[in-house]
Amino acid sequence: MFYLKKDSETLNLYEREKINGRYVSNKCGRDFLYIASNYYLPEKFNQGGLEFDNKKILGIPVYSKLAWTQLQFYKIGNFLKDNNLLLEINNRKIEGFLDFTKAIIFSTTNLDKVFSVIEESVTNDIVCGIDISLGMGGLLDHVMFIYGFDEENLYVLDTHQVSKLEYKLTDKPFVYKLPKTIIKKRWTRFGRIWVVKQG
Repeated sequence: MFYLKKDSETLNLYEREKINGRYVSNKCGRDFLYIASNYYLPEKFNQGGLEFDNKKILGIPVYSKLAWTQLQFYKIGNFLKDNNLLLEINNRKIEGFLDFTKAIIFSTTNLDKVFSVIEESVTNDIVCGIDISLGMGGLLDHVMFIYGFDEENLYVLDTHQVSKLEYKLTDKPFVYKLPKTIIKKRWTRFGRIWVVKQG
């Protein structure tokens, strides 16, 4: 079993915000980028994912039904540059909004390669995330921060438990055990591996 070096409980994790008792949807990309930023730069990002929305750090906060526009990430290039972070999605370097959108829509990768990247990243204390299908052939998806792995599972950090995913909360808050068999079952051409490094 391998984990990133920092204890998950030091990452100032938070529960996804709710409206009328229901979790706000389509904020997983924001949540992943918040946790990744907090992992590398805890002195700067320590207030929770809402700061990304309320301060418009990544882009324009949009209603969940408009998340497909990706406008909530239109400042991604400036954000990465300002914080000396490097982002790759499916091995495509992201330098701006156009790169990000192309990677989200058009990039593909092999699942065996994804597991290899995950193992290499976690072993070397590099942040990565896995983006898998929740439905609609992968058009409805969910990205999660990968905290660790063993032979049969990934251990992911998530801001709420997604009912469509067959993963289980561990004895640590916000840490879920995600079986690799579930990833294989839910992998589509829209599956993605996100890797964040310090520049």
